[in-house]
Amino acid sequence: MTILLIDQTDAWQHLSTLQASDGERRYYLAAAPFRALLVCRAGLRLADLRGQAVDALLGWDRGDPGFARTPGQTQTKITIFGRARGAPARRLSAVLRDAPQDMKEIDASH
Repeated sequence: MTILLIDQTDAWQHLSTLQASDGERRYYLAAAPFRALLVCRAGLRLADLRGQAVDALLGWDRGDPGFARTPGQTQTKITIFGRARGAPARRLSAVLRDAPQDMKEIDASH
């Protein structure tokens, strides 16, 4: 686990909310061109976490249809389990900057 500072939330769009055994899970997709999925577990809402430290797991996801900008393409996956105590090791904005990007989205913006 990593302690992550939620320093920005405006780059994320709420995708869906699903029920799970641990409560609601909210799924957010990063704005183009970034390929990243963020999951808030236990009923947490991303907007409510701004400015707070959270326990998070950082990894990769295969880009399942309905949960990816580009299905089938590897994307960064951030799973938030709850609020944390202690100093953050990283910022959410830095994790997003390191996420894979869709080249066609980058080319279209230039």
